[in-house]
Amino acid sequence: MKLLIINQIEIDGQTEVISENYDCERSERNGKTYLSFLNPLGEKMVLKFDENELTRIQFEGENAFIMRFVKNQLTSFSHEDLGEITIDTKAFELAGNRLRLAYQLLKNETPIGNYQLEISYGLEGEGKPKG
Repeated sequence: MKLLIINQIEIDGQTEVISENYDCERSERNGKTYLSFLNPLGEKMVLKFDENELTRIQFEGENAFIMRFVKNQLTSFSHEDLGEITIDTKAFELAGNRLRLAYQLLKNETPIGNYQLEISYGLEGEGKPKG
């Protein structure tokens, strides 16, 4: 299965779009979809989501770096270089095999970046992501 992740990042008035393609494995448990893949560093990544929440898990050796995006809620995570970061998920839409969200990262209530993330997955040749 193919996975396409497009992330539009706006920091200090500068915008960058990052597009990533991966081979992934898809499974479902307890009403949630799981997409597992390896990032360019060879680390296992898991995206777990339903219609209200996305959890991004990056396994770094013995540790896991976890970010949670919850529809219309603030969440937070700890970053080793930046400390405690708040995620303000402003938009969250799951439609079929496509998840779109808009969020802002804040440090001490000060915005540090605006993001628009799109995740889509499927088989090649079926009108879905192509690798």
